[in-house]
Amino acid sequence: PHLAADVAAGQPVHVLIVGFDWLGQAIALQTMRLAHYGAATPRVTVLVREAGARAGRFKRVYPQAERCCRVQFLELEAAELDPRSPVTSVFICLDDEAAALEYRERVKTWVRRHQSAAPPVFLRVAAGRTGGELADWDGQTYPFCPYREACRPELLFGDRGDALARIIHAYYRDTIAAQGRDLASTPAD
Repeated sequence: PHLAADVAAGQPVHVLIVGFDWLGQAIALQTMRLAHYGAATPRVTVLVREAGARAGRFKRVYPQAERCCRVQFLELEAAELDPRSPVTSVFICLDDEAAALEYRERVKTWVRRHQSAAPPVFLRVAAGRTGGELADWDGQTYPFCPYREACRPELLFGDRGDALARIIHAYYRDTIAAQGRDLASTPAD
């Protein structure tokens, strides 16, 4: 959440989340956990339909949230962000890719009008789809698939991949031996 914030210069982290499904909520919570690098209070702005109801539910579930972060819910269709609080990163978490791309353009237009620096825009895409070549993206937008990110072997196994393979192989060898079969003549399929 602090990627584009100049925390050393006193700039607070301000994460903008468009859409508030499980992923948007996880990003908000992660921001509250990690964004306390400087003296300024981090901020999370959520653009979502039925903002009042969603804000109420969020505050009931996380009553202590306001103690560590300023959280604001605004209506998705009619939101106007406060230009005095520059956005430092944007996460677009909409299932509808056309709507997600539309909101990416809306956010970029707002940023051009009100901020001197453009924050990175992280755009959720469907598994295995990033829409074209890397050159098609604007250098500010980063398409990502949360499932692909969460299921990368290095995240799942860390540096334990080789150790895990050895354990699985040892288990296989022990199982063959316990069954009284000859390991040299038993195919490993």
